[in-house]
Amino acid sequence: MAWNDPLTTHLLDFLFELERNGLKTPLTIAGGFGLFLKRRYLAERGERTLLDMHRARATEDIDIFVRIDLLCDMQQSQSIVDTLHRLGYSPNLNLTERLWKFFKKKILYNKYYVTFDELLSACKTFFRCRPKYRDELRSLLAENFHLYQPN
Repeated sequence: MAWNDPLTTHLLDFLFELERNGLKTPLTIAGGFGLFLKRRYLAERGERTLLDMHRARATEDIDIFVRIDLLCDMQQSQSIVDTLHRLGYSPNLNLTERLWKFFKKKILYNKYYVTFDELLSACKTFFRCRPKYRDELRSLLAENFHLYQPN
């Protein structure tokens, strides 16, 4: 089975950069991609688990858990942040993340919905009324940003 899908490539780039910067520590890959990798790993080896592993939902991100001792060490945590920015993995650079943040600001922040149906209706209205937000979205989703330059 080939390990050449885009997320695996990004993960390997990230791990290589961390190691190159002297950070040699195991990271836990979680979420849908973590399940996907575990299923692939077990399938390649013909192994099974006691519990049936459901198919992982397709994702376009990698959820990484970092040990607390790494987060408490300013030099190591800064190395992780610098590596993420250098490789271009920043929510501010991701148009989907910007749209999601805008959606939450308009629909969720400082709002209270008595019922789930009211929340669902507000969500549907947001996506039906995109022209209402056209100017804000045009500015928000433009790719005119400044690159982060670490010290």
